[in-house]
Amino acid sequence: MKAVFTKAFTLTFYKAFIGFFILLLIVFGSFMRVTEHIMLAQFILHSPFGLASALFLFTLYAYFEMNFRIKLSHSKEYLIFHQTGLFSRAQFFKTHLYIWVYNHLLIVIYSLFLTYQGLITENVNIVVIFSIWLVLILLFIGSTTYQFHLLKKPLPEYKFKKVKFRWFMQSKITRVFWFPIHLLQERPLLFIGSKFTSLLLLNIFFSSYLAGGYDERWLFFSITCSAYLNTMIWSEKASFEQKKLSYFLNMPLDIKSKIFNHHLVFLMILIPEFLIILYQSNYNVLSLFSLIAIALASNAGLYALFNLIIDENNFSRVIFFTFFLFFFLILFGIPAVVLILICYLPFMYLFKSPYQI
Repeated sequence: MKAVFTKAFTLTFYKAFIGFFILLLIVFGSFMRVTEHIMLAQFILHSPFGLASALFLFTLYAYFEMNFRIKLSHSKEYLIFHQTGLFSRAQFFKTHLYIWVYNHLLIVIYSLFLTYQGLITENVNIVVIFSIWLVLILLFIGSTTYQFHLLKKPLPEYKFKKVKFRWFMQSKITRVFWFPIHLLQERPLLFIGSKFTSLLLLNIFFSSYLAGGYDERWLFFSITCSAYLNTMIWSEKASFEQKKLSYFLNMPLDIKSKIFNHHLVFLMILIPEFLIILYQSNYNVLSLFSLIAIALASNAGLYALFNLIIDENNFSRVIFFTFFLFFFLILFGIPAVVLILICYLPFMYLFKSPYQI
């Protein structure tokens, strides 16, 4: 039952607001450094206005999430979930607890971050931390109680709505955009989770690099780590093309077209990483070009590995081996051009046949 509720309410929620979460990842992951996040947390913990603003935003987010879930429960496809109004109060709250946590994961993680900053910082009143978690508990109890009483009422009379014409319904989507659309519609949590961890990691690496004590190899290693955090996305891409796009394996394409199409997809998926590299590199053209080229090459190489490895049991071993191989190449100061060429070797080998995706 847990899986059913998760797919019905959590996955649908993130799919509906995927643009909002991507925007948050770009703004708070790309344009804010770790020190800036800490400064913002200190402002919230020490200023009554900052705390009130944060709690207001939490409440606003919870309201929109609750409103979305209520509308979803009354939709034609979700009428079966109206029967949850027959649950006992304890069973209903238990069922909706993990849905609420999953849908408010962003707020929960940030509250944990504020709690950690409050505990390690002096002169922070424990009441501030307590009030944050109290508000979260009240938001859960309030929204769940309201939905519980709402679902106990009879179903409202269904009204047919006239579908409005939308220009994009008749627009053609080229094949290059199929995988990004598939990822956002079918695997939004995979995309958001991968980008969140990737941007967080890059932010930490860049902050430590700018603090001094590291050379450019530190940034090369951060790009490598970021690429390996995207492995599940490239695994999904390989699976998507080999299964759902298997028809195109019977259509030979020239190498230039295939390389161009794949790189367009890479560029679309890696936009958040490119933004943080652009923002954090202080606009050093040579460094910027090297980092972006390594990011593109390392992700292309990983994608190629998922297509070339036939035995799926070898995936983890190959990924583990290539990660440490790349780590030692960076450690011994191998030039960026050589690293890029090494990454592109499996990618170019992928196109030995005109019938290969």
